[in-house]
Amino acid sequence: MPRTRPGGPVGPAGPAGPQGPSGGLSGYEVRNATVSVAAAGGSKFSVLCSSPQQQPLGGGVTVGLGAHVIESYPIFMGWMARVDNTDSSAATDATVYVICATPA
Repeated sequence: MPRTRPGGPVGPAGPAGPQGPSGGLSGYEVRNATVSVAAAGGSKFSVLCSSPQQQPLGGGVTVGLGAHVIESYPIFMGWMARVDNTDSSAATDATVYVICATPA
């Protein structure tokens, strides 16, 4: 039995709407860049998608012993990271990653 509202019963369903645009992604890739962070030093570095048509979907940064991630965020066409090395006796590596794809 159809639901009713104050004022009368609900009318019949209208016609279906037009087909929406197709979705999806293409050109998926993961890119990275590694830097050496000096002992007791810091570094701000980025990695970019390989094509201007690609968009960054996500990203992040990994660090070696003694280092700390200060910032990690998307930028136009890539990903940026800032890392500090609190170890005063040795350099360490840090790698920033970006996941890129082209909207279909």
